[in-house]
Amino acid sequence: MSFRHETSQLARELAQLAHSGASRSLDADGLAVALVARRDTLQLLRQVLANVTGNPGAVGPARAVTFIREEHSIQEAERRPVAMLARMLAATPQPIIDPAPEFADRGASSSDGARSWAEIRRHTLLAGHEWSERAPTPTGDQQWSAVADVAALARTVAVLDHDLLEAAQRHPDLDPAVADELQGATTSGLRIAATETGAVASAGPTPDWTEPGPERNPSRVLAVNNPGAVVAAQKRLVAQIQSAEHLSPQAVVLLADGQARFLDAAARALSQTDPARAEHARQLAVSIRTNITGTRQLAALMPDDPRPPAQTRALLMGVATSDGRGWQHPSSQPYISAIAAGVDTSRAVVRALSTHAAESVRNGRWLVPNIHAEAADDLLWRRARPKEWARPPSRGQEQETEPRLLRGLSSLVARADTLAQVPAVTAGGRVMAPRDVLGGANAPGQYPRPQTPGRSALETTLG
Repeated sequence: MSFRHETSQLARELAQLAHSGASRSLDADGLAVALVARRDTLQLLRQVLANVTGNPGAVGPARAVTFIREEHSIQEAERRPVAMLARMLAATPQPIIDPAPEFADRGASSSDGARSWAEIRRHTLLAGHEWSERAPTPTGDQQWSAVADVAALARTVAVLDHDLLEAAQRHPDLDPAVADELQGATTSGLRIAATETGAVASAGPTPDWTEPGPERNPSRVLAVNNPGAVVAAQKRLVAQIQSAEHLSPQAVVLLADGQARFLDAAARALSQTDPARAEHARQLAVSIRTNITGTRQLAALMPDDPRPPAQTRALLMGVATSDGRGWQHPSSQPYISAIAAGVDTSRAVVRALSTHAAESVRNGRWLVPNIHAEAADDLLWRRARPKEWARPPSRGQEQETEPRLLRGLSSLVARADTLAQVPAVTAGGRVMAPRDVLGGANAPGQYPRPQTPGRSALETTLG
């Protein structure tokens, strides 16, 4: 999963809806799904455009549509398209029937159109997470590529507003404000601004910008409240273990058990859609419980880093909600592909635990029993002596051996590496940019393009 992959899939869903016209026949529940997805999509586009242009005001509170009608015109869209697009994304009405996500989930399977909008919302949430946590950083002409993608997506949303208005007008029991706001959206100028911005953006090179940037806060505990957070939480857990100064043997065992519990849920989630990966998860969970025991031979004196245990709890809590509802429930299904990617990361978690344990023993952060203690004032615990572990035992002399937990972790890593491999969850091949998926959305460039779409370009007069 990546921002590029999710926005590409988002574009495909939007294009399919624009082509099929399925939004025009949405029932009331389906319309609620669509409006929640539309709102989230517009918010994502506002955020991306603001970050790329360096204009944080573009993500401020939405303004009244009357502001658009009074202040902006076709002429302005032609002269300052990027600036107008930023304002249109902020000002275009965003009516909601019921803002609760659970409501949108309940209606997700009511029709083909509603299912498509539910998928749009899922891809938007995943893309938003990737953008906020590990977004690529477009530079130079790549910034114009990002603007072109935003413009293509925004234009298609504006086209679909007409279909949503028709659907709203078919339901007289709905709050009249919903249709009124959609009517305002169809005349807000968003489509014009997006078209003109796309024309400017395509007036020069629009190179790919597919490489993800560094995660912004790689060790902060992440709440798992959307599908994208499942994968991010697993990756975050690896980073937290690797950066932890101290984790006790007991903490390592608890973290390993947390992975086993996650893998149990994953096996249930993937049993129908991805049986090979489900079996991989089941076997790895069994191997964790078989190998990870025996903390009596180890002691630690320093307090545990609280982040990895907290991240594990957040992961399990996030997955438990869907697991409890059942994986066929509409609100659980968006998590299934994320769960699959999370399984692929479990081996990295296991390896990080094994590495941390070995380093803790070698550096003296973990102690072993002093088997040679005889006098009352002898220390009961001492630093391990790994060189003794490989020596043949001397006759009549007790000798230190490798702690059971370390042996178990080493065996677990080997077992994880030898389990039947399944293809990693990837997009596969080249992932098309949204502007390419929505080909034809932007007219060929007809204006001289500024060097970058930054703050100065926002107010540049073209032509």
